[in-house]
Amino acid sequence: MENSEFYEKEQKTDNMPKPRKGKLLFSLLIAAFCLVIFAIGISFPMSEDKSFSETENRVLASAPSLTLHSLREGTFMKDFETYLTDQFVFRDEVIRLKTVADRLMGKTKTGGVYIGKEGYLFSAPTAFDEKKVEDITGKISAFADRNKDSRLTFMLSPNSSYVYKEKLPDGLSLPDQSYLIEDIANYTQSKSISFINLSEAFVSEKDKTQLFYKTDHHWTTGAAFIAFTELMKSWEIAVDAKDFDFFTVADGFQGTLSSKSGVTSSDDVIDICVPHNSAQTYVADYENGEKKTATLFDRDKLETKNKYEVFTGGNYGKITVSTTSPSKDTLLIVKDSYANCMLPMFTPYFAKIVVIDARYTSERLSSVTEENTFSHILFLYNLDTFLEDTSLSGILE
Repeated sequence: MENSEFYEKEQKTDNMPKPRKGKLLFSLLIAAFCLVIFAIGISFPMSEDKSFSETENRVLASAPSLTLHSLREGTFMKDFETYLTDQFVFRDEVIRLKTVADRLMGKTKTGGVYIGKEGYLFSAPTAFDEKKVEDITGKISAFADRNKDSRLTFMLSPNSSYVYKEKLPDGLSLPDQSYLIEDIANYTQSKSISFINLSEAFVSEKDKTQLFYKTDHHWTTGAAFIAFTELMKSWEIAVDAKDFDFFTVADGFQGTLSSKSGVTSSDDVIDICVPHNSAQTYVADYENGEKKTATLFDRDKLETKNKYEVFTGGNYGKITVSTTSPSKDTLLIVKDSYANCMLPMFTPYFAKIVVIDARYTSERLSSVTEENTFSHILFLYNLDTFLEDTSLSGILE
């Protein structure tokens, strides 16, 4: 099925009426909603605003300022509506109640998330915009041609809905991500680019290794290590799995898909991968001196809801890693958050690693390559993030 045809069909089927589970159950749900709304009306004036939602893992809107300009432009009412939506009391309870109602009414999609089998949750796919893909791959190709002295690799990962398609809700068929990734590879015309599609490698390994979290959109550290070994093989750099240790640092993890959907029926485990004897072998400089540490892990994040932020402590526009590696090779990584759990794996093999996340910086890549000489350059994205991205094009200008 063509990608565009899927989105039309998905939209229609998602709006189709679902069978009732009984008048009594429906009446109880209506009564519960009315009770919650009544409690909200009484409690809202007395409640304190929250700045962050642990459940949804995002910053909440604060009260907007009332000015003549905001009234004239119409922004005040829009911002106030967002504020009310974010700050009403019992927000988390309402989200959970809506999820229960959706599931009891037979829905397999809630909050933009598909509820799969055996506790798997899946992101709704991002539409393939041919014009946008052609534009961004053209800019990556031009960047590669300007940096022919570097070995440049473009690596794209499919998402869990492709790798674990048998766990999708019955009757749901999504576009084939392997073919979509190949389409992107075909748009990437530069002979200076080596392209890696991880789809085949992941499908062959999925029965041996848990490759994606059930409740989060990220791949696991096990999947990242498979991608890392594929990449290093293509660069002809020898890697031995025995030189790395894997440690479980958290269980009970419920990620972004759980937060968006309100489904909390599954838990995930988070592992980290540490090269042997890597302690005190590198220094990570975050945002040009804003923070410096001797680790790419942040253990404090294990005490928060978004435990995936144990890797680098979250997302930063720029991280510069200086190592004690005897290698003279240097590496530039342009990435999304999939790369965060992979970064420590590179430290024994490169003297310097510069990591750029276009979503959090406006620094042009041309200025980065003018200041540094890189033997290797990696573009690493998961398919959905790449298709959604609106920032990468800007830093490639």
